[in-house]
Amino acid sequence: EGVKMVEVPIPYRERAGRSKLGVVKDGIRFAKCILDAALTYKPLKLLGVPAIALFVLSLVYGVPVATLYAREGRIPDTYVYRLFGVLSFVAVGLTLLLTGLVSQKVIALRRGPTVRASLLVRLCGSPMFQHYLILAGGLCALTGIGLNLGNLVHYVRYGTVVTHWLHIVFGGFLVIVGSQLFALGVLSRVVDLLSPIQGHGRDRTA
Repeated sequence: EGVKMVEVPIPYRERAGRSKLGVVKDGIRFAKCILDAALTYKPLKLLGVPAIALFVLSLVYGVPVATLYAREGRIPDTYVYRLFGVLSFVAVGLTLLLTGLVSQKVIALRRGPTVRASLLVRLCGSPMFQHYLILAGGLCALTGIGLNLGNLVHYVRYGTVVTHWLHIVFGGFLVIVGSQLFALGVLSRVVDLLSPIQGHGRDRTA
C-alpha cells in the first residue's frame, strides 16, 4: 500500500559477438531442469503418460496374440517377438506407474497437507489397498514359480525343460509383475509409517 509503480524506458542495443550458450550442452541442462521441476511437483503425471501409452501399445499388439491363442490353443513362433514386446510394454509401463505413485506420496510427505493428493494416490495410500497389493504381488510371484516348478526340477536333473516355452515366458512375467506389486505395497507402507500423522498416532498409542 502506498507504493507507486511506473514504467521507465531503458536503452537497449543488439549485442555484438557470439553467444556462449551451447545448443547440445545447455539444451540438455535446461531439459534436466524442466524434468527435475516436474518430478518434484507432479511425478505421477510425468511418468503416468508414458505408462498409459505403453499399456495401450500392449493392448494393440497383445489382443491379436491372445485371440490367436484362444482360437488355436498355441502361438506360432513368428509371434514370439510380438509377445516379448507386449510383455515388455506391460512390465515397463507398470514400473513407471508404480514409481510415479510412490514418488507422489513422498512429495506429499515432504510438503505436507498443502499438496492435494489425487484419487489414485489416496487409493494407493489406503492401508487395505496396500495389504491387497502385497498379497496380489506374492500370489503372482508364487503362481509364476508354480507354472515352472516342474521345469526347474527337470532342468536341474536332466538339463532340459518339459513344457512349451510359453509357460516359461508367462511364468517369468508373473514373477516380475508380482515383485513390482509387492515392492509398491511395501514402499507405500513405509512412506505412511514415516508420515507425521502415523508418527503422532504411534506416540499417542504409546
